[in-house]
Amino acid sequence: FFSSRRRHTRYISVTGVQTCALPIYPDNGTVTLFDIINRKPILEVPVGEKPEGVSWIGGTSLLAVTVYAEDKLVILNRDTGKVVQTMAVPDEPYGVISNKDGSKLYISHEYPGLVSEVSCKDFKIVGSFPAGNMIRGIALSPDENQIYTTEFLTASLNRYDLGTKKRIEQFAGRGDDNLARQVAIHPKRNKAYIPHIR
Repeated sequence: FFSSRRRHTRYISVTGVQTCALPIYPDNGTVTLFDIINRKPILEVPVGEKPEGVSWIGGTSLLAVTVYAEDKLVILNRDTGKVVQTMAVPDEPYGVISNKDGSKLYISHEYPGLVSEVSCKDFKIVGSFPAGNMIRGIALSPDENQIYTTEFLTASLNRYDLGTKKRIEQFAGRGDDNLARQVAIHPKRNKAYIPHIR
């Protein structure tokens, strides 16, 4: 079933390992599995009110979706289209990112500005740390030793050491750059890319 209701895509996750993209629709409460080879949707799965972030879990058939309005993380199976796990998380989960081997997830929480670390062995939170103000975007460095967060209102980019959980650096946003919801890190170059709503 695919909804005919007009929807706004918020976030799309694509990796080099997978052959599917994952557009999510916050106003419709769904995530869609989209075949990028044949250019067609495969299935659409309801996950809850206001999903905001989505990520493949390493190179597995599982994907993780943050559901902002319900403070939960939903784990889906790509092959079956079924929800395999739902877990409660701290307030306002927004972005989510997996490490390469799929053993950990990192979730940004807009308020109170935390990053949660989730073990994918049993899908439990194993730690958290403050990572900025009103954070939304989240990304791992290529070596997975650092994590980046974007502050929605200021458009600042924060860089944290995952070993110490301390901020290494903050790149201030310009006055005309604000409302930053995402961040992507170049896999080889020392660059970060931040889209702005306005």
